Parts: sequence; C-alpha cells; structure tokens
Amino acid sequence: MMMTQGIAADTVKKTTPVKEENVIQKNELPQVSYKAAFIKMILLLIGLIALAIFTLYMFKKISRTRFFQGNDKSMKILEKKPLSPKSMIYLLEIEGSKVLIMESQIQLRAKLLPKKDEITSI
Repeated sequence: MMMTQGIAADTVKKTTPVKEENVIQKNELPQVSYKAAFIKMILLLIGLIALAIFTLYMFKKISRTRFFQGNDKSMKILEKKPLSPKSMIYLLEIEGSKVLIMESQIQLRAKLLPKKDEITSI
C-alpha cells in the first residue's frame, strides 16, 4: 500500500505559483495593437483610389478615341435645339450643304436647305 501511495505521489505534477500580474480577470481585455490593421486599411484605401483614377483615365481615353475616330470634317453640327422634352431639331452642314433634321420618338424628318448662292430674291 505504501508503494501505491509513493507512485501516486510521484505522478502528481507540481504546479508553480501563478503571479497575480499574469492572471487576466474577467472584466479586463488584453491589450491589442491595431497598428498593423490601420496600416493595412490605409494601403487598401490608397490602392482603391489609384484603381479609381486609372479606371477614369482609361474610360476617358477609350471614349475619346471612339467618339472622334471618324472626324474627317465632312459633317458638322451647327446647332441643336430641343423643341419639346422628346423632340430635337438639328442644323447640320454636310459637305457644304445645310440639312435641317427634326427628331422625335416616332419619326425623323430631314430637309435639304439651299445654299446661300442658290437663294434668289423675289
């Protein structure tokens, strides 16, 4: 019997006393450094702003080449006036001739205007 008590006594782990400084109480939160998270957030914000600027630059570059690709100066829009919220009238110059175009949701009408030297006085 003595032997079993001796073995049991040897297998019992000895615990070291815990200092009060190392014990976290239930109401206390551990100190956490947010420096790395803040730096990551700032870098992500800078990256998103750079991506937005690059996207706007590419959009302007693509739209400029698409809209001005066929600019051979053979057609000019001289005037554009709204007649109503759903209709417009355009005065165009196409290869020296003036054309009046009226546009609405239902129809499109065009009239070739005479050149200045073709107008005769009455």
